[in-house]
Amino acid sequence: MMAANSSSDDSTGGAGDAAADGDDSFPSKGRVTVDGAESSTPPQDILVIDDEEAYRQLIGAILSARGYRIHLAENCQQAHEFLQSRTELPPLVITDWNMPDGEGIDLVRRIKRDPRWRYLPVIMCTGRTQPEEIQRGIDAGAFFYITKPIDGRVLTTAVAAAVRSYEPILRHIAEEVHDVSEVLPHIQELSLEFRMVEEAMNIARWTSRFFPDPEGARLGIQELLYNAIEHGNLGISYEEKSRMLENAAGFHNEILRRLELDEFRSKQVKLSIRSRPDFVECLIEDAGVGFDFRQFLKLTPDRALDMHGKGIAIANNIVFDELEYIEPGNKVRARIYRENASRSGDSATLVGDEATAV
Repeated sequence: MMAANSSSDDSTGGAGDAAADGDDSFPSKGRVTVDGAESSTPPQDILVIDDEEAYRQLIGAILSARGYRIHLAENCQQAHEFLQSRTELPPLVITDWNMPDGEGIDLVRRIKRDPRWRYLPVIMCTGRTQPEEIQRGIDAGAFFYITKPIDGRVLTTAVAAAVRSYEPILRHIAEEVHDVSEVLPHIQELSLEFRMVEEAMNIARWTSRFFPDPEGARLGIQELLYNAIEHGNLGISYEEKSRMLENAAGFHNEILRRLELDEFRSKQVKLSIRSRPDFVECLIEDAGVGFDFRQFLKLTPDRALDMHGKGIAIANNIVFDELEYIEPGNKVRARIYRENASRSGDSATLVGDEATAV
């Protein structure tokens, strides 16, 4: 594979600013960086699909300079062949909307229909911003959007958000689980309490093994736990997070700062797991005052271009068979049914709570 030159320039510009050598990949620069902060995450693969070579090169140059390994395709068929040839999937796909052999959302539908690729995140890169067009993309399974002309900072922020959301899948696939596999069938109920983001990641990884779909469960549980810590216990509003994410390192530092404040230090997140013959479910409760959860259960066009606010919708629409918030919104129950199990809505008492599912 020929290596293309890459630039670290993140300024807004047209596609014509990119090098266009016709190369099909970019070399990784090493560790991934976001807003100047180096991540411990090793270089990750990203598939970029656009029929305009200049845009492919521009996106490749910006992201390879941040440490990602970039693979390029000029149409849907090339992208599909690349995915089929992979023994390990890339953590992210960035696709244009209009291509010679179909629309980008057709590729998204194809990706989401394949069980191997169900959780693969897709960023739509498009000039289409009409609500009805964005809704078509959402319905197809694309939860992340950036607009043309490309702004380098917006691009890298969107990629970081998408990769962060789906990182649990990649880690789970690579991990050995036989160390506890003989014990899990004997555990029917389990309760945990924690307060740190790092603890949430580890707990999501371990408790997901109880579920029939552990890869998806890990993604869904982690998103719900993040929400419980950030918005529940630490009281960060949607608007505040939007401002904080203008600098990813700043958001991370603000989380750490709030965790050490006296008003937040004693607040815990409670997670209960309940395993039954037909299903496995979790109940998550934070120490916050609750929130208007209804607007986040589905992704809507007015929030599609935001760099966050998608985790609950992903958990609800992609991962769990059932997801229900309990008023005032600081408790959520999520369930995955075992194969061939009945989903008739029979009553089930929630672990550690008086509420029932009807």
